[in-house]
Amino acid sequence: MQLARFSPAEILILQRMAQAPVRHMLRLTFADLVLRDVLRLENRPFQASPYDPPAPCYYVRPGDAWLAHRPRPHELPLLQVLPEARQMILLRHYVGVLLEELPAPPNFRQLVTEAPGLQGCVRRNGWHKLVQSFALTDQGIDLGIILRQETEALMAQVAAGDPDMVQLLPPLYGSALLAGMAPPPELHLFDQELLRALRAQREQRFSSSDWAAGIGGCGGHSSSDGSDSPGGGGADFGGGHSGGGGASGDFGGDSGCSSGCSGCSGSGCGGCGGD
Repeated sequence: MQLARFSPAEILILQRMAQAPVRHMLRLTFADLVLRDVLRLENRPFQASPYDPPAPCYYVRPGDAWLAHRPRPHELPLLQVLPEARQMILLRHYVGVLLEELPAPPNFRQLVTEAPGLQGCVRRNGWHKLVQSFALTDQGIDLGIILRQETEALMAQVAAGDPDMVQLLPPLYGSALLAGMAPPPELHLFDQELLRALRAQREQRFSSSDWAAGIGGCGGHSSSDGSDSPGGGGADFGGGHSGGGGASGDFGGDSGCSSGCSGCSGSGCGGCGGD
């Protein structure tokens, strides 16, 4: 099965090329690293006072596969956020730093195309470089068709309740999410913090703009401008949340981002810590 050879971000690049949504590639890459145990979420409940109930406080830390894993180029931004190996960082801080240091969407897509498995599948001429885009070679087009066919076949088996999916999907790791595998809880937690951080960025930009004082109660300008940057509200980082399963551009329904808090919202929950 060809799906097993590629990360979910690489599959999306082959299927949607320069229109591949960066936000979705980012979240599926995080899920892929978690499922491979390269990254791990650890809950260290925080109690503000002896009279308060413990609140969940999630940290990102290296998993058991951290040292043996050979990262693909587009995985490096998610791995370099960690201060050092065998340390951890609060999930909320992890997402904030990730968004600050994430390459611009065209550059992130280019990182995905630099994966060893995509050699010979992508071409760039002078025009593509000028507009920060790329095209697929015949080999890339054929591979994209094969991956789409495999994905759709697995989706049909999942929808039919095929019991063999219990064994077939887990070895695909994050790519199994494209075929309808239920997303791991870690992805829901990541989504919550990602949306919280993006909303904060939009609110900050809106409140600091020169004309914001003259507009009352209208909070959505940056969410409809089609921007494709991490702080923008366009297709990659804007409103509208996607879940984890399915094969559409945003992969299905709501994953519960609007409820709960994944990050330890109380004060006093530290950022980084060792073992």
